[in-house]
Amino acid sequence: MAFEMQCIRKVKEVVQYARPYVGEERIQVGCLGYQDIILSTAQARALLGAEGYMRSLTRWDVYSSAKRKNRKLAFLPTLEAKAIFADPKAREKLKIDKLPSLLRALQQDVFIYETQNIFAGFGCEYSAIDVIAHTGTEKIHDLNYPITDNLRDVFDIVVDGGTMEHCFNVPEVLFNIVKMLKLNGFILHISPITYPNHGYYNFNPVLFHEFYTHNGCKTISCTCAVVYSEDQPKTIPLSDTFELPLQNTVMFFIAQKIIATNSIGFPLQGIYR
Repeated sequence: MAFEMQCIRKVKEVVQYARPYVGEERIQVGCLGYQDIILSTAQARALLGAEGYMRSLTRWDVYSSAKRKNRKLAFLPTLEAKAIFADPKAREKLKIDKLPSLLRALQQDVFIYETQNIFAGFGCEYSAIDVIAHTGTEKIHDLNYPITDNLRDVFDIVVDGGTMEHCFNVPEVLFNIVKMLKLNGFILHISPITYPNHGYYNFNPVLFHEFYTHNGCKTISCTCAVVYSEDQPKTIPLSDTFELPLQNTVMFFIAQKIIATNSIGFPLQGIYR
């Protein structure tokens, strides 16, 4: 899942949690997979401020058939990109297709912003752990397998922004998250609860709550909302059963690593203990 404003608000919330532990240094953020950030112009301006917006970068390779053949992403300064997108002659000169996605973006004034640039505005150093070098800055690793030593204890925040459901070996991904996180670091999962065939899996709060509390972490909060909506996320039970509307729903789960541990194990669900 890409980050939209609802996800960005949760990221900023976790950054605020982490700031007292990091001090004035840049917060090291590890994101499972590269995440696009999709914002309207009004949202981007409100998020970045006037100067930050002027410095922002917008992804434009998704609209070019020539660029789509290359797996690397391409970015332009936002104001330059928007001028190109809005000018039919410029689009034709640069062989930018008249794709439905581009037309919708122009009509809705919604664009894809460069992720590292946005996180830098929050005082963070952003790293993506991915199997593909989308930008050339990723830390290349298949999260289905144990991480290498160079990824241990390096991040103040680990964000799963909708990647784990696409990994077959979920237990290993969870183990890797705990290993990558520094002591007192924070975890943010933005994960589907009800989103059929979006990925291999949908998740329950009890999975995250009981896995992390079993492995040296404490739960901070657990909320949910309809995917890509402006709804205020609602608190949901960690262990008790509950009902959801028949809509694609995403969970925002936040935990903190409070105990350093060399041994990570499987929990036994609380109702059976």
